[in-house]
Amino acid sequence: MTPFEPVAVAEAELAGDAGIVCAARPDGAPYATAHVLIRRHGIPVGFADVALDEGRAGARAVQAAARAQLGAQAVAADRRAELAPGPYGDPAAPATVVICTKDPGPLLARTLESVLAQDHAPVEVVVVDNASRTDAARRMAAATGDPRVRLVAEPVAGLCRARNRGLAAARTELVAFTDDDVRVDRGWLAALVRGFTRAPRVGCVTGLVPSAELDTAAQAFFDARVRWSDGFTPRLFDLREHRPDDPFFPYGAGLFGTGANFAVARRALAEVGTFDEALGMGTPAQNGDDLDLFLRVVLGGWTLAYEPSSVAWHAHRREVDALRRQMRTYGVGLGAYAFKHALRPRIALDMGRRLPAALVHLARDARAAQGTSTEVPGMAATELRGLVHGPAGYLRSRRLVRGRPAVSAT
Repeated sequence: MTPFEPVAVAEAELAGDAGIVCAARPDGAPYATAHVLIRRHGIPVGFADVALDEGRAGARAVQAAARAQLGAQAVAADRRAELAPGPYGDPAAPATVVICTKDPGPLLARTLESVLAQDHAPVEVVVVDNASRTDAARRMAAATGDPRVRLVAEPVAGLCRARNRGLAAARTELVAFTDDDVRVDRGWLAALVRGFTRAPRVGCVTGLVPSAELDTAAQAFFDARVRWSDGFTPRLFDLREHRPDDPFFPYGAGLFGTGANFAVARRALAEVGTFDEALGMGTPAQNGDDLDLFLRVVLGGWTLAYEPSSVAWHAHRREVDALRRQMRTYGVGLGAYAFKHALRPRIALDMGRRLPAALVHLARDARAAQGTSTEVPGMAATELRGLVHGPAGYLRSRRLVRGRPAVSAT
Protein backbone atom coordinates (compact mmCIF):
# COMPACT_ATOMS: atom_id res chain seq x y z
CA MET A 1 0.00 0.00 0.00
CA THR A 2 1.33 3.43 -0.90
CA PRO A 3 1.97 6.00 1.84
CA PHE A 4 -0.82 8.44 2.62
CA GLU A 5 -0.95 11.59 0.51
CA PRO A 6 -2.70 14.71 1.87
CA VAL A 7 -6.08 15.49 0.32
CA ALA A 8 -7.61 18.95 0.02
CA VAL A 9 -11.10 19.55 1.41
CA ALA A 10 -13.26 21.83 -0.72
CA GLU A 11 -16.84 22.70 -1.71
CA ALA A 12 -18.43 23.19 -5.13
CA GLU A 13 -21.83 24.53 -6.15
CA LEU A 14 -23.15 22.71 -9.22
CA ALA A 15 -25.87 25.26 -9.89
CA GLY A 16 -23.16 27.84 -10.56
CA ASP A 17 -19.45 27.76 -11.30
CA ALA A 18 -18.30 24.44 -9.84
CA GLY A 19 -14.58 25.02 -10.36
CA ILE A 20 -12.32 24.86 -7.30
CA VAL A 21 -8.96 26.28 -6.29
CA CYS A 22 -7.23 24.74 -3.27
CA ALA A 23 -4.49 26.31 -1.22
CA ALA A 24 -1.16 24.50 -1.02
CA ARG A 25 -0.54 21.60 1.33
CA PRO A 26 1.07 22.32 4.72
CA ASP A 27 4.42 21.36 3.20
CA GLY A 28 3.94 23.88 0.37
CA ALA A 29 3.30 21.34 -2.39
CA PRO A 30 0.06 21.48 -4.40
CA TYR A 31 -2.64 18.95 -3.58
CA ALA A 32 -3.18 16.22 -6.17
CA THR A 33 -6.72 15.35 -5.04
CA ALA A 34 -9.63 17.16 -3.39
CA HIS A 35 -12.46 15.70 -1.33
CA VAL A 36 -15.26 17.99 -2.46
CA LEU A 37 -18.61 18.58 -0.79
CA ILE A 38 -20.94 18.85 -3.76
CA ARG A 39 -23.88 21.22 -3.34
CA ARG A 40 -26.81 22.00 -5.58
CA HIS A 41 -28.67 25.21 -4.80
CA GLY A 42 -26.74 25.23 -1.53
CA ILE A 43 -27.94 21.77 -0.47
CA PRO A 44 -25.26 19.11 0.18
CA VAL A 45 -25.73 16.10 -2.10
CA GLY A 46 -22.53 14.12 -1.44
CA PHE A 47 -18.75 14.03 -1.55
CA ALA A 48 -16.73 13.45 -4.72
CA ASP A 49 -12.97 12.98 -5.03
CA VAL A 50 -11.61 15.23 -7.79
CA ALA A 51 -8.17 15.11 -9.40
CA LEU A 52 -6.36 18.45 -9.29
CA ASP A 53 -3.89 20.06 -11.66
CA GLU A 54 -1.56 22.31 -9.64
CA GLY A 55 -4.27 22.59 -6.97
CA ARG A 56 -7.07 23.44 -9.42
CA ALA A 57 -10.00 21.72 -11.09
CA GLY A 58 -12.38 23.29 -13.59
CA ALA A 59 -16.15 23.15 -13.49
CA ARG A 60 -16.33 20.33 -16.04
CA ALA A 61 -13.93 18.13 -14.06
CA VAL A 62 -15.88 18.66 -10.85
CA GLN A 63 -19.22 18.00 -12.53
CA ALA A 64 -17.90 14.86 -14.21
CA ALA A 65 -16.53 13.50 -10.92
CA ALA A 66 -19.80 14.27 -9.15
CA ARG A 67 -21.87 12.48 -11.81
CA ALA A 68 -19.56 9.47 -11.88
CA GLN A 69 -19.33 9.04 -8.10
CA LEU A 70 -22.73 10.23 -6.91
CA GLY A 71 -24.88 9.32 -9.90
CA ALA A 72 -26.36 11.60 -12.54
CA GLN A 73 -29.79 11.55 -10.90
CA ALA A 74 -28.48 12.59 -7.48
CA VAL A 75 -26.49 15.43 -9.00
CA ALA A 76 -29.33 16.70 -11.20
CA ALA A 77 -32.18 16.39 -8.69
CA ASP A 78 -33.74 19.66 -7.56
CA ARG A 79 -33.98 19.27 -3.79
CA ARG A 80 -34.84 22.83 -2.86
CA ALA A 81 -38.11 21.61 -1.34
CA GLU A 82 -36.00 20.29 1.55
CA LEU A 83 -35.38 23.87 2.63
CA ALA A 84 -39.10 24.42 3.18
CA PRO A 85 -40.09 23.99 6.84
CA GLY A 86 -42.58 21.41 8.00
CA PRO A 87 -45.98 22.31 9.47
CA TYR A 88 -45.27 21.54 13.13
CA GLY A 89 -43.28 24.46 14.43
CA ASP A 90 -41.81 27.88 13.80
CA PRO A 91 -38.77 27.94 11.45
CA ALA A 92 -37.96 31.39 12.83
CA ALA A 93 -38.00 30.23 16.46
CA PRO A 94 -35.32 31.86 18.62
CA ALA A 95 -32.38 29.66 19.59
CA THR A 96 -29.38 29.75 21.87
CA VAL A 97 -26.01 28.30 20.87
CA VAL A 98 -23.90 26.67 23.60
CA ILE A 99 -20.16 26.05 23.13
CA CYS A 100 -18.39 24.16 25.92
CA THR A 101 -14.63 24.58 26.18
CA LYS A 102 -11.67 23.81 28.45
CA ASP A 103 -8.36 25.63 27.98
CA PRO A 104 -9.26 26.39 24.35
CA GLY A 105 -6.84 26.88 21.51
CA PRO A 106 -7.25 29.36 18.65
CA LEU A 107 -9.94 27.25 16.96
CA LEU A 108 -12.51 28.58 19.45
CA ALA A 109 -12.20 32.05 17.91
CA ARG A 110 -13.02 30.55 14.50
CA THR A 111 -15.99 28.68 15.97
CA LEU A 112 -17.36 31.86 17.51
CA GLU A 113 -16.89 33.81 14.29
CA SER A 114 -18.85 31.22 12.29
CA VAL A 115 -21.64 30.97 14.89
CA LEU A 116 -22.09 34.74 14.99
CA ALA A 117 -22.32 34.90 11.17
CA GLN A 118 -25.44 32.72 10.96
CA ASP A 119 -28.31 33.51 8.59
CA HIS A 120 -30.62 32.54 11.45
CA ALA A 121 -29.05 34.75 14.09
CA PRO A 122 -28.77 33.15 17.54
CA VAL A 123 -30.40 35.07 20.35
CA GLU A 124 -27.31 34.43 22.44
CA VAL A 125 -24.11 32.41 22.41
CA VAL A 126 -23.24 30.87 25.77
CA VAL A 127 -19.57 29.91 26.12
CA VAL A 128 -19.17 27.52 29.05
CA ASP A 129 -15.64 27.69 30.45
CA ASN A 130 -15.24 24.25 32.03
CA ALA A 131 -12.56 24.07 34.73
CA SER A 132 -9.99 25.88 32.59
CA ARG A 133 -6.53 26.71 33.90
CA THR A 134 -6.20 29.78 31.65
CA ASP A 135 -8.32 32.78 30.75
CA ALA A 136 -8.25 32.00 27.01
CA ALA A 137 -12.01 31.41 26.80
CA ARG A 138 -12.76 34.73 28.50
CA ARG A 139 -10.38 36.59 26.21
CA MET A 140 -11.74 35.04 23.01
CA ALA A 141 -15.35 35.63 24.05
CA ALA A 142 -14.59 39.27 24.85
CA ALA A 143 -12.66 39.71 21.59
CA THR A 144 -15.83 39.12 19.55
CA GLY A 145 -17.20 42.45 20.78
CA ASP A 146 -20.67 40.97 20.35
CA PRO A 147 -23.17 41.49 23.21
CA ARG A 148 -24.83 38.17 22.37
CA VAL A 149 -21.75 36.28 23.61
CA ARG A 150 -21.92 35.42 27.29
CA LEU A 151 -19.27 33.53 29.29
CA VAL A 152 -20.47 31.13 31.98
CA ALA A 153 -18.10 29.32 34.32
CA GLU A 154 -18.51 25.66 35.34
CA PRO A 155 -15.73 24.75 37.79
CA VAL A 156 -16.49 21.00 37.91
CA ALA A 157 -14.76 19.25 35.01
CA GLY A 158 -16.88 17.21 32.62
CA LEU A 159 -18.46 17.86 29.23
CA CYS A 160 -21.96 16.88 30.34
CA ARG A 161 -21.63 19.02 33.43
CA ALA A 162 -20.68 21.93 31.17
CA ARG A 163 -23.55 21.23 28.76
CA ASN A 164 -26.04 21.18 31.62
CA ARG A 165 -24.61 24.50 32.81
CA GLY A 166 -25.07 25.96 29.32
CA LEU A 167 -28.59 24.57 29.13
CA ALA A 168 -29.42 26.17 32.48
CA ALA A 169 -28.05 29.51 31.29
CA ALA A 170 -29.94 29.49 27.97
CA ARG A 171 -33.02 31.69 27.68
CA THR A 172 -34.73 29.96 24.75
CA GLU A 173 -36.69 26.74 24.24
CA LEU A 174 -34.37 25.55 21.47
CA VAL A 175 -30.70 25.15 22.35
CA ALA A 176 -28.01 24.18 19.82
CA PHE A 177 -24.64 22.70 20.77
CA THR A 178 -21.36 22.60 18.91
CA ASP A 179 -17.70 22.05 19.83
CA ASP A 180 -14.84 24.50 20.20
CA ASP A 181 -12.96 23.00 17.22
CA VAL A 182 -15.78 23.33 14.68
CA ARG A 183 -16.60 25.81 11.91
CA VAL A 184 -20.30 25.93 11.08
CA ASP A 185 -21.88 26.95 7.77
CA ARG A 186 -23.99 30.10 7.58
CA GLY A 187 -27.13 27.98 7.30
CA TRP A 188 -26.22 25.65 10.18
CA LEU A 189 -28.57 27.03 12.83
CA ALA A 190 -31.44 27.65 10.40
CA ALA A 191 -31.35 23.98 9.39
CA LEU A 192 -31.31 22.77 12.99
CA VAL A 193 -34.29 24.95 13.87
CA ARG A 194 -36.08 23.80 10.71
CA GLY A 195 -35.69 20.21 11.88
CA PHE A 196 -38.06 20.87 14.79
CA THR A 197 -40.86 21.59 12.29
CA ARG A 198 -40.70 18.13 10.64
CA ALA A 199 -42.94 16.23 13.09
CA PRO A 200 -45.20 16.98 16.07
CA ARG A 201 -42.75 15.79 18.76
CA VAL A 202 -39.22 16.49 17.56
CA GLY A 203 -37.04 16.59 20.65
CA CYS A 204 -33.59 16.67 19.03
CA VAL A 205 -32.09 17.57 15.64
CA THR A 206 -28.65 16.55 14.36
CA GLY A 207 -26.66 17.49 11.27
CA LEU A 208 -23.74 16.70 8.99
CA VAL A 209 -20.18 16.76 10.38
CA PRO A 210 -17.53 16.49 7.64
CA SER A 211 -13.79 16.69 8.18
CA ALA A 212 -12.39 20.20 7.86
CA GLU A 213 -9.06 18.83 6.61
CA LEU A 214 -7.52 15.56 5.48
CA ASP A 215 -3.86 16.44 5.70
CA THR A 216 -2.73 13.43 7.74
CA ALA A 217 -3.30 9.69 7.82
CA ALA A 218 -4.87 10.06 11.27
CA GLN A 219 -7.48 12.48 9.94
CA ALA A 220 -8.29 10.25 6.97
CA PHE A 221 -8.70 7.22 9.22
CA PHE A 222 -11.02 9.04 11.62
CA ASP A 223 -13.14 10.45 8.80
CA ALA A 224 -13.60 6.96 7.37
CA ARG A 225 -14.23 5.40 10.78
CA VAL A 226 -16.94 7.65 12.20
CA ARG A 227 -18.86 8.27 8.96
CA TRP A 228 -20.38 11.52 10.25
CA SER A 229 -20.50 12.90 6.71
CA ASP A 230 -22.25 9.99 4.98
CA GLY A 231 -25.91 11.02 5.19
CA PHE A 232 -27.32 13.45 2.64
CA THR A 233 -31.05 12.80 2.99
CA PRO A 234 -33.20 14.34 5.75
CA ARG A 235 -34.51 11.62 8.05
CA LEU A 236 -36.76 11.13 11.06
CA PHE A 237 -36.19 8.52 13.76
CA ASP A 238 -38.70 7.34 16.34
CA LEU A 239 -40.33 4.19 17.67
CA ARG A 240 -43.43 4.61 15.54
CA GLU A 241 -43.59 5.06 11.77
CA HIS A 242 -40.00 6.27 11.42
CA ARG A 243 -38.07 3.12 12.28
CA PRO A 244 -35.13 2.58 9.92
CA ASP A 245 -34.30 -0.79 8.43
CA ASP A 246 -31.34 -1.24 10.76
CA PRO A 247 -30.83 -4.30 13.00
CA PHE A 248 -29.22 -2.15 15.71
CA PHE A 249 -31.94 0.51 15.92
CA PRO A 250 -32.27 2.37 18.21
CA TYR A 251 -29.01 1.41 19.94
CA GLY A 252 -26.56 1.73 17.03
CA ALA A 253 -23.65 4.01 17.86
CA GLY A 254 -23.53 7.04 15.60
CA LEU A 255 -26.80 6.22 13.82
CA PHE A 256 -28.34 9.53 14.81
CA GLY A 257 -25.41 11.94 14.65
CA THR A 258 -22.76 13.31 16.97
CA GLY A 259 -22.32 15.80 19.77
CA ALA A 260 -20.44 18.26 17.56
CA ASN A 261 -23.68 19.25 15.82
CA PHE A 262 -27.11 18.99 17.44
CA ALA A 263 -29.94 20.94 19.05
CA VAL A 264 -32.51 20.04 21.69
CA ALA A 265 -35.96 21.19 22.74
CA ARG A 266 -36.00 21.88 26.46
CA ARG A 267 -39.49 20.42 26.83
CA ALA A 268 -38.17 17.07 25.59
CA LEU A 269 -35.31 17.07 28.08
CA ALA A 270 -37.76 17.94 30.86
CA GLU A 271 -39.27 14.50 30.19
CA VAL A 272 -36.26 12.31 29.31
CA GLY A 273 -33.63 14.01 31.48
CA THR A 274 -30.70 16.26 30.74
CA PHE A 275 -27.11 15.25 29.97
CA ASP A 276 -25.86 12.34 32.10
CA GLU A 277 -22.94 13.75 34.07
CA ALA A 278 -21.54 10.23 34.55
CA LEU A 279 -20.74 10.07 30.82
CA GLY A 280 -18.56 12.10 28.49
CA MET A 281 -15.14 13.74 28.46
CA GLY A 282 -13.76 14.64 31.86
CA THR A 283 -15.21 11.52 33.53
CA PRO A 284 -13.94 7.95 33.92
CA ALA A 285 -16.53 6.94 31.30
CA GLN A 286 -14.69 9.24 28.83
CA ASN A 287 -17.39 9.39 26.12
CA GLY A 288 -20.83 8.08 25.09
CA ASP A 289 -22.80 11.11 26.32
CA ASP A 290 -24.24 12.12 22.94
CA LEU A 291 -25.24 8.53 22.12
CA ASP A 292 -26.98 8.32 25.48
CA LEU A 293 -28.96 11.51 25.02
CA PHE A 294 -30.05 10.66 21.46
CA LEU A 295 -31.18 7.20 22.57
CA ARG A 296 -33.14 8.54 25.53
CA VAL A 297 -34.92 11.04 23.28
CA VAL A 298 -36.08 8.22 20.99
CA LEU A 299 -36.90 5.76 23.80
CA GLY A 300 -38.83 8.56 25.51
CA GLY A 301 -41.32 8.71 22.66
CA TRP A 302 -39.86 11.75 20.92
CA THR A 303 -38.68 12.05 17.32
CA LEU A 304 -35.08 12.78 16.36
CA ALA A 305 -34.64 14.64 13.05
CA TYR A 306 -31.51 14.58 10.90
CA GLU A 307 -30.94 17.66 8.72
CA PRO A 308 -27.92 17.31 6.37
CA SER A 309 -28.14 21.00 5.41
CA SER A 310 -26.89 21.75 8.92
CA VAL A 311 -23.13 21.48 8.30
CA ALA A 312 -20.42 21.72 10.97
CA TRP A 313 -16.83 21.23 9.76
CA HIS A 314 -14.82 19.39 12.41
CA ALA A 315 -11.04 19.55 12.94
CA HIS A 316 -10.00 15.92 13.48
CA ARG A 317 -6.83 14.98 15.40
CA ARG A 318 -3.78 15.31 13.20
CA GLU A 319 -1.35 12.99 15.02
CA VAL A 320 -1.54 9.20 15.28
CA ASP A 321 -0.86 9.19 19.03
CA ALA A 322 -3.69 11.67 19.64
CA LEU A 323 -5.96 9.60 17.39
CA ARG A 324 -5.09 6.42 19.30
CA ARG A 325 -6.03 8.08 22.60
CA GLN A 326 -9.27 9.31 21.07
CA MET A 327 -10.22 5.90 19.68
CA ARG A 328 -9.66 4.36 23.08
CA THR A 329 -11.96 6.94 24.67
CA TYR A 330 -14.56 6.16 22.00
CA GLY A 331 -14.34 2.49 22.91
CA VAL A 332 -14.60 3.18 26.64
CA GLY A 333 -17.53 5.54 26.08
CA LEU A 334 -19.36 3.04 23.90
CA GLY A 335 -18.93 0.37 26.56
CA ALA A 336 -20.12 2.77 29.27
CA TYR A 337 -23.16 3.82 27.23
CA ALA A 338 -24.12 0.21 26.49
CA PHE A 339 -23.60 -0.85 30.11
CA LYS A 340 -25.74 2.00 31.44
CA HIS A 341 -28.71 0.98 29.33
CA ALA A 342 -28.11 -2.74 29.88
CA LEU A 343 -28.84 -2.13 33.57
CA ARG A 344 -32.52 -1.92 32.59
CA PRO A 345 -33.72 -5.56 32.25
CA ARG A 346 -36.02 -5.03 29.27
CA ILE A 347 -33.40 -3.09 27.34
CA ALA A 348 -30.67 -5.54 28.38
CA LEU A 349 -32.63 -8.39 26.79
CA ASP A 350 -33.21 -6.39 23.62
CA MET A 351 -29.57 -5.28 23.38
CA GLY A 352 -28.31 -8.77 24.16
CA ARG A 353 -30.05 -10.21 21.13
CA ARG A 354 -28.23 -7.69 18.95
CA LEU A 355 -24.84 -7.70 20.68
CA PRO A 356 -22.99 -10.35 18.62
CA ALA A 357 -23.95 -8.74 15.32
CA ALA A 358 -23.16 -5.29 16.74
CA LEU A 359 -19.62 -6.34 17.73
CA VAL A 360 -19.02 -7.85 14.30
CA HIS A 361 -20.29 -4.62 12.72
CA LEU A 362 -18.02 -2.50 14.96
CA ALA A 363 -14.95 -4.57 14.16
CA ARG A 364 -15.72 -4.55 10.41
CA ASP A 365 -16.08 -0.76 10.30
CA ALA A 366 -12.86 -0.31 12.24
CA ARG A 367 -10.94 -2.64 9.93
CA ALA A 368 -12.38 -0.92 6.85
CA ALA A 369 -11.20 2.45 8.12
CA GLN A 370 -7.79 0.91 8.86
CA GLY A 371 -7.41 0.33 5.13
CA THR A 372 -7.07 4.07 4.47
CA SER A 373 -3.37 3.96 5.34
CA THR A 374 -0.58 1.78 6.70
CA GLU A 375 0.40 4.65 8.98
CA VAL A 376 -2.33 4.17 11.63
CA PRO A 377 -1.98 0.52 12.73
CA GLY A 378 -3.95 -1.18 15.49
CA MET A 379 -6.85 1.26 15.83
CA ALA A 380 -9.53 -1.43 15.75
CA ALA A 381 -7.87 -3.30 18.59
CA THR A 382 -7.41 -0.06 20.53
CA GLU A 383 -11.12 0.75 20.27
CA LEU A 384 -12.21 -2.76 21.22
CA ARG A 385 -9.87 -2.81 24.24
CA GLY A 386 -11.40 0.44 25.39
CA LEU A 387 -14.87 -1.07 25.03
CA VAL A 388 -14.07 -3.66 27.71
CA HIS A 389 -13.21 -0.92 30.24
CA GLY A 390 -16.46 1.01 29.68
CA PRO A 391 -18.61 -0.62 32.38
CA ALA A 392 -16.04 -0.06 35.14
CA GLY A 393 -15.57 3.53 33.97
CA TYR A 394 -19.29 4.17 34.15
CA LEU A 395 -19.57 2.73 37.67
CA ARG A 396 -16.72 4.97 38.87
CA SER A 397 -18.41 7.96 37.25
CA ARG A 398 -21.70 7.19 38.95
CA ARG A 399 -20.00 7.19 42.35
CA LEU A 400 -18.44 10.58 41.63
CA VAL A 401 -21.72 12.08 40.46
CA ARG A 402 -23.57 10.95 43.59
CA GLY A 403 -21.16 12.96 45.67
CA ARG A 404 -22.00 16.37 44.24
CA PRO A 405 -25.10 18.49 43.53
CA ALA A 406 -26.47 18.24 40.00
CA VAL A 407 -26.85 21.25 37.72
CA SER A 408 -30.54 22.17 37.43
CA ALA A 409 -30.79 22.62 33.67
CA THR A 410 -34.53 22.53 32.99
